[in-house]
Amino acid sequence: MINQASLLTNYDDKKSNYFLLDVRSPSEYNDSHLPGSVNIPIDEVENRIKEIPQGKHIITICLHGVRSGICEKFLQQKGFQADSLEGGLSIWKGQLVKD
Repeated sequence: MINQASLLTNYDDKKSNYFLLDVRSPSEYNDSHLPGSVNIPIDEVENRIKEIPQGKHIITICLHGVRSGICEKFLQQKGFQADSLEGGLSIWKGQLVKD
């Protein structure tokens, strides 16, 4: 799990090795999401796992942290370096964008 302060500190750093994986539904993602995040709904992660880069630090994101926590554990079992955003977007204090 990663807290907001840690993510915000390194979020815009071009040297950061983060891959922001938003596991919410496409409609939730389109309503608002972190800039640069990629949307793969949690029920599609297993089938689309090749779209997730192995060499990056995966930050899983959802609204409250439940789905992202499940995805974090799944990805760790598959050998990924993964952390879930603590508290999710419901308490995010950084920038969000809409599609």
